[in-house]
Amino acid sequence: MRPGRFFHGGTVAVTSLLACVICCGCGAVTTEVQESNASTEEGPVSQPGIRIVNRSATELSLSFTDAELLEYTLTFTRDAEEDHWQPRTPAPRGFEFGNPDPVYASRARQRSLGISAQQALQTLDGAIAARPMDDVTIMRTHEGVAINLWQDGAITEIWYVGSWLQEVHDHAARLEVAASEANRMLCCRKESRPGGRDVPAPNLDACAAALDGLPEHFNAACRCLAAACAMCSHGDPAGDPACTNEQQQRSELACLTGGPACEVPPPPPPAAAPWVDDLFLTLWEIRDRLEAIIDPAI
Repeated sequence: MRPGRFFHGGTVAVTSLLACVICCGCGAVTTEVQESNASTEEGPVSQPGIRIVNRSATELSLSFTDAELLEYTLTFTRDAEEDHWQPRTPAPRGFEFGNPDPVYASRARQRSLGISAQQALQTLDGAIAARPMDDVTIMRTHEGVAINLWQDGAITEIWYVGSWLQEVHDHAARLEVAASEANRMLCCRKESRPGGRDVPAPNLDACAAALDGLPEHFNAACRCLAAACAMCSHGDPAGDPACTNEQQQRSELACLTGGPACEVPPPPPPAAAPWVDDLFLTLWEIRDRLEAIIDPAI
């Protein structure tokens, strides 16, 4: 007994052939439904699946049932239909619900089940409720949520909640670079503040992906995480008055993300949280699936 789109429209790719299935902001579903386990009706749960509890243009509530028939509901919101879904309530990073021991299906396993590279990794859409699955693993990442759907003993599909995948795709398409370089750029991103200051604004999921990449990407991610970590002072319960609450949180997470992975941990060296290893493995798997979609097209 265990403890208890990428893009709107379901798929995306850089090539013009695959770009025709993108329907940004339309809420349409372009994935091929192999079988439906979706239900909006109340009743006793008899098998793993996903049920749409509530859906509108700006809110989506999903009830997940895992292999042990335990249920869990998550609600996602967005300001407008063209925006990506975001979790309505925060939660601790790392494992959240379902099977706590993720095993990721190889590309060969995915192909044997008729799952394309685009179906293996998508941004959250209501279409998820119609996908075949026999278990689920929900993982909170730095920037969003990874909903992992299992078939035959392994995770075949990952549905990401948040804007990271779209940001990588947009950088790669616009600049004609590989996904790994796009992740490096997002990790080292800066934003302007009043007074003409540019401060670190890393996408921390992108940083985690870059830390498992080429040496130059690893080194760049470590430098950018160190800069973000040092952006605010730490240890004062009231935070750093020079940093906004968002900056303070991002700075602390940058310390945590860079500390265990980089050769010289950013100051102050944090203790590794228990969820770090599982989270890194999840983000690296997403990175691999993202590269399978983006890189063949450049």
